[in-house]
Amino acid sequence: MFKRGAHLIFAAAYVIIASSNARAACTLPNTLTNGQTADASQVMANFSALQTCATAQAPAGSVNSFQINADGTHFGAAGPLTDGQLLIGATGNSPQAGTLTAGPGIAVTNSSGAITITAIGNGGVLPTIRGSTIQAASTGTSLVLSWPAGTVAGDLAIIFVGGSWAMSATPTNWALVDQKIGSNWNGSVIAKILDASDISTGSVTVTLGNSGDWVASAISFQANTTGVGGLTSLQNSTGVSTRTIPAPNIVAGGRYILFGSGKTNSAVTISEGTLLQSMSTGGAGSGALYQSTTHPFFGSANINFASAPTGDYEAIVAVTGP
Repeated sequence: MFKRGAHLIFAAAYVIIASSNARAACTLPNTLTNGQTADASQVMANFSALQTCATAQAPAGSVNSFQINADGTHFGAAGPLTDGQLLIGATGNSPQAGTLTAGPGIAVTNSSGAITITAIGNGGVLPTIRGSTIQAASTGTSLVLSWPAGTVAGDLAIIFVGGSWAMSATPTNWALVDQKIGSNWNGSVIAKILDASDISTGSVTVTLGNSGDWVASAISFQANTTGVGGLTSLQNSTGVSTRTIPAPNIVAGGRYILFGSGKTNSAVTISEGTLLQSMSTGGAGSGALYQSTTHPFFGSANINFASAPTGDYEAIVAVTGP
């Protein structure tokens, strides 16, 4: 037999569990009233039901998880969250842990207990060109391309290649931004954030599929750039005196780098921006590199050849600023 005090303690425990904001009410099989002489089996049945209910409603998931109503009776868990994660709603389903995704011109930085959202390129801040070079030849399969003067570790380097033969492989640890392969003339764009070993070596070797005419240009940017923000390119197996190439979409804080090349021994000029480098082998490969701080007029640029090439490759790359 249980004494009245036991009844009161049990009833208080039930009220606490039933009224808690964190848990749903637990249903007990036996109702005991104050002053009633309780049967031990009824009390133990109530305690057993209470234990089962409390266990079922215990916090779900691991430490630091968010508690959610899983099915109207039980708890479910989301998380625990990592740096920068939020609970994001999913119609008809439990909320999910996820991070914010940066759109064009936006950078999202996640850290412990904080999310930093930064506009990229606002205020007219453009990436700064460290320098540029251009080389051309009528023979060779291995092109040793040196960095522009003053280039240091942390700078972004972009290399444009046009040639009778396509690049046979992307140099180790370089990103292949673009490659167009066709008859007579081919083209590629590769990029890399240079490290100390790159600066120590002083150059990168680009290998072509065979020996032939080629022209290649390298450009480096001071380490205040967020990288390549857009690209368009064209490859043609038959040339014309003027080739029109559409520009990438407008990007915030973008500096546009324009490259034109062709299987021709005549000069190459570009209708947009200012000249950085140009060269002709005097044989059958010529090219030019231009830069512009504004989006190409009417959204395109003209690559002009003094003598129509038998094949050509053009690319416009948008490099975004800090």
